[in-house]
Amino acid sequence: MKWLFAEEDDAAATPLSSPRKDIGVPAYILSRVSQRFGYRTAAEPVEMPLIQSIQQAVLQTVKRNGGRAFNMAEVLEIKELCDRLLPSDLGLEVPRAVAADKLPRFRPIRYIEVYEDADISMGIFVMPPGTTIPLHNHPQMTVISRVLYGSMQVNAFDLVPPDEDEAFWVRKEERIRKAEIQHNRFPKFRPRHLKVAIQRSTDVVHGPATTELLPDRCNIHEFIAVGDVGCAIFDILTPGYNPLAGRDCTYYRSLLQVEGGTEEEPWYVLEPSNLPPSSFISVDLPYRGPELMPAHVAAPDDEHSATSSE
Repeated sequence: MKWLFAEEDDAAATPLSSPRKDIGVPAYILSRVSQRFGYRTAAEPVEMPLIQSIQQAVLQTVKRNGGRAFNMAEVLEIKELCDRLLPSDLGLEVPRAVAADKLPRFRPIRYIEVYEDADISMGIFVMPPGTTIPLHNHPQMTVISRVLYGSMQVNAFDLVPPDEDEAFWVRKEERIRKAEIQHNRFPKFRPRHLKVAIQRSTDVVHGPATTELLPDRCNIHEFIAVGDVGCAIFDILTPGYNPLAGRDCTYYRSLLQVEGGTEEEPWYVLEPSNLPPSSFISVDLPYRGPELMPAHVAAPDDEHSATSSE
């Protein structure tokens, strides 16, 4: 194809794939042609999709810190990007509201894998109204969660230090020798697998909003989708689960509140399990957002900057 505004001699004619600056093509025509045929002129900056900017920032942080869990300063850098993330940036649509009496009985949680490698995991949980991601932990890990739409209740805990856990059970065993616990709700002996935990949060988070958990803060949590549209959560985990490195996922069941702690942060007894509850059902869905880059491209050794979309 030849340029309509090229000089008369054939040698001056230039294909669209490499327009010349000396042929006098008006800027507005270049803009229209670039839109029509899908290339950009030198005057048009290449914009990186926001999710690619997030991936790049996470991978570069992992490279700098050697793959450990992020500290709060590193979390805040990633949260600043995540705070701009909307459902449309990930190829999602906000569902219509559904009345409680119209909800289907079978409402599995949908999981969309966005990106995963040995160091990080990025994915989306789409939760219908009333569904729960059960109580589970993230040992030696950092998690950044972006509520894309809807609302969720976050119940978060941290295990008490081992010496406080031991002291609690010693006191409890002394009391058990003297009297039965009311309604026999508490065991008469100490099951060694039970754990004492501090309840950190029962907050309801309304999207769009971004939250985080750290190795020593709110590390055990559950999500409950509330409201009539449920919610969608974009999660970044780093480092990822790895049983060989001591990062296996443990599920918990909250048994009852016990003495200890404070009014704001009471103590509970949790029962750990290697398996999720049978009520937790999830199905995988394909990712339909912008394509992400391999790690060696997204975070090369010679780090470079790029412009991200608003």
